[in-house]
Amino acid sequence: MLKLEDISKGQRKRGVILIEKNQIKKIIQWLMIGLLVSFSAHYLLELFHFNFNFSHVWQEITQARPQLFLYGTVLIFVLYTFFSSLFGSAVMGGMVVLFLSWFGGISTNLKAAVRAEPVYPNDIYWLNEMGFLFEMVGKRNTIYIITGLVLALILLFAAWRYRSKNKKQTKRKNNWIIRLIGGTLSAGLLIYIGHFNYPDNAVNKVYSQEADWVGWNQGKNYSKNGFIAGFLFNLDAPPMEPLDHYSKEAVEKLYEKYRAKADQINEDQEAAEEETNVIFIMNESFSDPSNLEGVESNQDPLVNYREIIQESISGNALAPGFGGGTATNEFQV
Repeated sequence: MLKLEDISKGQRKRGVILIEKNQIKKIIQWLMIGLLVSFSAHYLLELFHFNFNFSHVWQEITQARPQLFLYGTVLIFVLYTFFSSLFGSAVMGGMVVLFLSWFGGISTNLKAAVRAEPVYPNDIYWLNEMGFLFEMVGKRNTIYIITGLVLALILLFAAWRYRSKNKKQTKRKNNWIIRLIGGTLSAGLLIYIGHFNYPDNAVNKVYSQEADWVGWNQGKNYSKNGFIAGFLFNLDAPPMEPLDHYSKEAVEKLYEKYRAKADQINEDQEAAEEETNVIFIMNESFSDPSNLEGVESNQDPLVNYREIIQESISGNALAPGFGGGTATNEFQV
């Protein structure tokens, strides 16, 4: 039996160098796969969002907003780091990221076709209503989605089986340490990124230097800043901090205080003949056609309306969409 002392120092040194070179090679492979997967996944999301307009997507990521595309690619790389650490395989981690990108892309593409708006983070709750979702997107699209999901799961299972079959039985302790460190750090970063809309979030600050946020229209916000930026913009924000001494009892005390004052003031007041009404009309229900470019008329269809607004307080509101998404429009306005 060959003993350790029988191996020359030169042989041991060459063995160590060989191991180090092998580790460096694996790191480079992991890095190259991650960069390729991150770019491809991000490009795929943009392609679905812009309905497969290849030239427009390429112009967006190379000329219009290359820095925002770079930021999004880096965030996807963090996701790749998490999954590759979780599975212990760059290929498996990359396949999961590409699958999630495909699923998110096809979801936003179908939602845009049905609802004329992109996918939001809280749309994940609709997964509890799968029957309604499939009914909404139609039978053909449902078949495509299910087929794609089945094929993706088969590929993932085949990759896992192939890796398990060819994996060496000897497991190095340092590999588990690297996976643990990579998984923990990437998970922490993902949680921090998830708090994008919280005060003093560094990721938000970096994005805000380049992004041109469109808070009143999320379709334009996604198109102007990219899918990843738009998605981050719509993540949950922290609830409003309650005021000091705020309670039900405090509000009731204020109510009683000013009700007594109102009763005293109104004691000698004559009742108003007409109650004051505030009428808010959204543009999706009523709009002035003279505001539209290229539209002309031989008479004013809103003569009475113009007389009324001259005699009272009035104003205009911007509606980001027409013919659907009323709740979203009201929230954004």
